[in-house]
Amino acid sequence: MNQTNTSIDPDLNLEAPDICCGYYDQDEFLDNFKSNTDSKLLHINARSLPKNISNIVNYVNLLENRFSVIGISETWLKDIHDPLIQIPNYTIEGFCRQNKRGGGVALYIKQDLEYSIRNDLCVNYSEIESCFIELFNTHKVNVIIGIVYKPPCASCKNFTDQVNEILGHVNAENKNCYIMDDFNTNLVQCDTDNNVHNFVDVLSS
Repeated sequence: MNQTNTSIDPDLNLEAPDICCGYYDQDEFLDNFKSNTDSKLLHINARSLPKNISNIVNYVNLLENRFSVIGISETWLKDIHDPLIQIPNYTIEGFCRQNKRGGGVALYIKQDLEYSIRNDLCVNYSEIESCFIELFNTHKVNVIIGIVYKPPCASCKNFTDQVNEILGHVNAENKNCYIMDDFNTNLVQCDTDNNVHNFVDVLSS
């Protein structure tokens, strides 16, 4: 007899805020956002920028360079300023993993944007890697944008503590903050794993 196992259905097990989230192919994206002047973010898990930079550049060009900031996780870089991983019309900021293969985070920022690196929010630990910038806005409050990566083997509790500390700094400034993420956390376990539940609480707070 066929029986549906609802215990692994994320729609039944994860309580999440009502978020409007759409999925677009290339043509739909261009049609929907061609007249939209708002800032746009793109996140890519590169699994080696040196290996995949050509594909990433081609993809960004296909979407007509519409992204203000591009976040990259798993850069696998040894030098963030390697000339072979530059994207035209973007400036790169980020951090490389030291003395260990893999990991690494980076932000590509469009060259017409003014920004500063938020070193107080950037961390490069075994359980979390992050890079944050603050975009200057002459007429409105500045915006904070970051990329956060949790290695698969990292402790969820330690990662949550670090994210909570970062968000604490951001909340104290009363600025909008946008985080591109690669959390490597099974959110389906929100109701069965206290560490995952606490992580979701931190993101929702």
